[in-house]
Amino acid sequence: EKSGQWAHALATLAAIRASDMQPDVISCNAAISACEKGGQWERAIYLLTEMARDSLQPDVISFNATMSACAKREQWELALAIFNDMQKCELKPSVVSFGAVATAYEKG
Repeated sequence: EKSGQWAHALATLAAIRASDMQPDVISCNAAISACEKGGQWERAIYLLTEMARDSLQPDVISFNATMSACAKREQWELALAIFNDMQKCELKPSVVSFGAVATAYEKG
């Protein structure tokens, strides 16, 4: 079941770190997306913030998946804060970004 893949994605990131390798933006985005699909909004936010610890610059996909995770779980204030953070990083919102914000407003 796809909604249960978030645990596997987090374990994979942990294994990468344990082997003294550095995760990249793509692997982090995959884990954030898995958390979004699994309803794990707290973990999605954690992974987004961990990207900075790993000296990675989140991209639009990173922010969109995190916003969507929050919006789906009625965390509209967090989704809007993440949208603002994305703009502070000088990233251009996409159609998906605005859709996540609309969902956040709808559920909030």
